[in-house]
Amino acid sequence: MKFTTTTVSFWVALAMVLVSSTSISAVAAQTHSGEQRELKSKSKSMKSSKKQKRCRKNKGPVYTDVKGNGFFERRLISREIVETDEEHQFEETIMRIVMELCPGESQIKEGIDSGLGDYYRMGPTNRTIARYLQKENLQFNDSNYPTYSRAYSPVTILDNGFAEFLIKVERPGLTRPPQKCPFKDGRRECKYITPDADENPSSIGTTGLTYMLLTSKIGTTFLMTNKPENGFWEDRQEGYYAHNLNIVDDPKSEKFEGPYILNFIGAGIAITEINVLILSELLRTGVIEKINFLWTNRFYNLASWVYDPSVPGGDLATTFSRQLGKYGSQVDLGLVFSREERIESPYPKGRFNQATIEDFFNVTKKECGTQSKTIKWLVVGDSGFKKAIYPLLDCDTGGLGFDLVNQTDDKFGINKEGTNAFYTFLKRDDDPAKRNPSPVYKKYCDGKGLCKNSLEL
Repeated sequence: MKFTTTTVSFWVALAMVLVSSTSISAVAAQTHSGEQRELKSKSKSMKSSKKQKRCRKNKGPVYTDVKGNGFFERRLISREIVETDEEHQFEETIMRIVMELCPGESQIKEGIDSGLGDYYRMGPTNRTIARYLQKENLQFNDSNYPTYSRAYSPVTILDNGFAEFLIKVERPGLTRPPQKCPFKDGRRECKYITPDADENPSSIGTTGLTYMLLTSKIGTTFLMTNKPENGFWEDRQEGYYAHNLNIVDDPKSEKFEGPYILNFIGAGIAITEINVLILSELLRTGVIEKINFLWTNRFYNLASWVYDPSVPGGDLATTFSRQLGKYGSQVDLGLVFSREERIESPYPKGRFNQATIEDFFNVTKKECGTQSKTIKWLVVGDSGFKKAIYPLLDCDTGGLGFDLVNQTDDKFGINKEGTNAFYTFLKRDDDPAKRNPSPVYKKYCDGKGLCKNSLEL
């Protein structure tokens, strides 16, 4: 995507202001103290402030989307930039944000289990949308806000009374003349087109949720779900179902096929999901033999920040990265950089291929159905990344022969189940609140939430 000098200057000036005056509320700043957030001790919930007491305890959601997800008002209470990406014109700025939950709420109470890959959905309120339309001279692309919310994996210590996220910011797009929005695979493909540019000649570009989360005032209200997503989109005939893990955690069980080898492939900010999953699985005893994580980024700085002790951490994703050494040979991390050669990566600059996968994960192509059942795969990234990587692994022509098939009601091929899949998926009418918890959820649940369930994995 090309930017005019004016647009780039606007973004650079804005980003530099944010970096030089990072806004972190006094309440949330307390939670970023390393001394208070050691994983070895149970972390304390964020203290309630007078403003927190005004959190609306709605009897029902203030908005319900087309998949049946209920959205509730939640305030943005903290934000900090963890990586500016200044050297690449702020192309992939990464921020940490904290969203307020109502008093007494937490991921434990809401049954949102990061160790099972659960996520929150977020969207802007109509008031926030109006401000960007009218006061900021920014327009929305054809994303039908707030109907199309965005999903973000929390990195919160699960019994904290807030939700914490690491998010890559998407900078504003360039306004273009109106044109028909083409469809591809049933989706609109006009991400950076302003449909009404002629009617709004003063518009300086399009925008989206991550940019609003970056630039909105601390205290701004957004909309957020409060339970795992498990719904069906009738118009698209597409399912969005919660997960269980394709792992039996009792070595004495007849169903146990381990110890397991867990293979993860992730792009960019995928560590928000993968790092928490790995941290959780390493809490098991006698179940996991090996974990391999191949992590790809465009540039080295987009990975190095997570290991930098000067960058505030304490969330589950950065905690795993910074204590990686203690797991020794049980965990292997491989880095790939698509736009620069780095000594930290044994692989050449560019997109990795099947040969990279075979080398790093020590696997070879076999006849479909004959790969070891102990190997489980998960690919995390945008839809295009998943569509490119899974065919290298599965039983398609040219694949390595692992049993990975499309999840029920997934017509885009981005969610996989099967013998060699890391996740299994709930059915359309299943209740996510009846699942067994992950190890990391159990660590903080104190017998509450999903820990009340007695189902076997």
